[in-house]
Amino acid sequence: MGLVLAAAEAAYPAECCGLLVGEFDPIAGLAHVTRVVPSRNLLAGEASDRFEIDPAVRFRVMREPGFLIGHYHSHPDGPAQPSARDRAMVYEPELVWLIIAVAKGRALQASAFRGEGLEAILLEYGQNGGVGDGITGQIGRHGEGWLIEP
Repeated sequence: MGLVLAAAEAAYPAECCGLLVGEFDPIAGLAHVTRVVPSRNLLAGEASDRFEIDPAVRFRVMREPGFLIGHYHSHPDGPAQPSARDRAMVYEPELVWLIIAVAKGRALQASAFRGEGLEAILLEYGQNGGVGDGITGQIGRHGEGWLIEP
């Protein structure tokens, strides 16, 4: 999770973005991230409220071991909730959307969503291959979100 938060803070005031590799348990409604793959935001120069993952990064991830379970992006000076634009961009409802709220360059909260309506889900991340930074935990269910401690 530390890599995602660092990317969100470094990209501010633009949105960061990247891919989440891991597993999704549809019965439990639980996603488990085993790897995070950063991407350059192809729209960073156009607007601060847009993101586009580099297709070359996605194709590379699809050829590597593991399953693409979703992507992450930040909301500079916005909430860790899907925007109207996010909801309009759901072309693959099976993918997880991890959204990080960043205010004044500091990551404050992260929430995970999935499905055509981007419903809140539980997302686990951790040491066992997770993001490689030793941070473990869960990102909330039912829109609670994960609050980042100072």
